[in-house]
Amino acid sequence: MAVQKMVMCDNGVVAAVVGREHFAKVALCTMEGFSWSLSARDRWRWYDDMAFHDGRLYALTHTEDLVAFDVGYEDTGEPVVSRVEHVVHGDHAARQWHTRMHYLVTSHSGALLMVRRIMSDPGTTQRFVVSVADLASSRWVAVNKLDYGGEALFVGRLCSRAVPALEDADNIFFLDDTDGMSFRTESQPRHPYHAAVYDMASGKVSVLLPRLPLQDGKTPVTWFFPDDEEAARLMIHYNPKMTL
Repeated sequence: MAVQKMVMCDNGVVAAVVGREHFAKVALCTMEGFSWSLSARDRWRWYDDMAFHDGRLYALTHTEDLVAFDVGYEDTGEPVVSRVEHVVHGDHAARQWHTRMHYLVTSHSGALLMVRRIMSDPGTTQRFVVSVADLASSRWVAVNKLDYGGEALFVGRLCSRAVPALEDADNIFFLDDTDGMSFRTESQPRHPYHAAVYDMASGKVSVLLPRLPLQDGKTPVTWFFPDDEEAARLMIHYNPKMTL
């Protein structure tokens, strides 16, 4: 089974989303045993992303439902999913966008963010919509600024992170990572870039790293994050309007 996403929890448990589309589950293991156990207490779902947030494991479905998983242990010491809770019910009107991706990111304010990437097809990103998980009322609340303008988001299928911004940024940096989104599409259009940035204020997409098909081939891309200060410098390098 394909591994879509893997995260390290703060208790040493490794969690992963395995499978694709409607046939995905959450699997757990430890670095000591490295024997995977599937979430037998939960049905198969279409998961788009997963994150460890505020001491709990969360997974986001393609229809924008947020599911929380509690982790327990067998007598052998192997981790297992002990409880599954449906904590946010998505707005299923979002299904009108047939091509979309979702990312889960923890804001520096402590909120859990859902970043919806809307595309006319897998090769064309139109815009992003950011929502905060209101766990008390079990709903998503749309926002038009990131942590009061104090951060930027780097999102990707394998890894996402919120990075402090020293000036109002409200930028979402994203990758050409739409390959393999569906079992049903054999040939999917590719973005003409490896990385780009979306400005939430203007709604404009700007290319950062153009694709060179002959040289680059089909190598997948992901983010590697330095510490927050270096990440902020990297962001300013691609946005000359910002200063340290």
